[in-house]
Amino acid sequence: MKSSLLLCAAVLSLGLSLQCSHTAQKAGDIGGNNSTSRPTANSQSEDHAELKRRYEAMETEIESESRKLAIENLKARRIADEIRVWVGFGVTYPRLFILQLSGERHATFLTFTTPQDRHAGDKMEATATKTALGPPKSGWDELEKSLKVKGIGSPLRLSQESSQYTRSPDVQVIVIEVKSGGEYGMVFFHLDNKSDDAQTALSVCRRIEQDFLINMYCGSFSTEKTVSP
Repeated sequence: MKSSLLLCAAVLSLGLSLQCSHTAQKAGDIGGNNSTSRPTANSQSEDHAELKRRYEAMETEIESESRKLAIENLKARRIADEIRVWVGFGVTYPRLFILQLSGERHATFLTFTTPQDRHAGDKMEATATKTALGPPKSGWDELEKSLKVKGIGSPLRLSQESSQYTRSPDVQVIVIEVKSGGEYGMVFFHLDNKSDDAQTALSVCRRIEQDFLINMYCGSFSTEKTVSP
């Protein structure tokens, strides 16, 4: 009799355990992975769409500023071996460094300047200026090696600025364009972006400032005489 009672208790306990397990599994299906998979997919799709929108907007900015500087848009060129670094945009005139790598290597600095003798209240009429630069202080080979180490080549090895970055309309942007043959690549970052790739882009800009004694306004630069807008 005692054995029968023990057997019944064991069966009852097992039944309750199985029922609880089944209930927990159903709850997990509702609030666990299955319930979060769709929002995650939607978030990824929204991020991709936002990145695409920002990229296309920057392409439009570059095309517009290229026309103002009276230069051909790099992406539109059929074949080129060139690196361009822009800093500015928005409410600030951009500064542009061009490194031509095909044939005889040379560098150019383009920007906008305003008359120094204008009167207060006069409308500022900016004009594009183009300055041919001498060879880099570190030498052409060393400069190219440094750029490649930092991922500035074809293809570019820097990731695009995250869509999660909160943009400010007052913060300037650094843009790096690369074209090798017919292959084109472009990345951009706001100057207050602290990501690793953004900091790498800024370090490239500072290297250019130091090597060519120009002022791109991307950070610290040589204390020697510089070419400024």
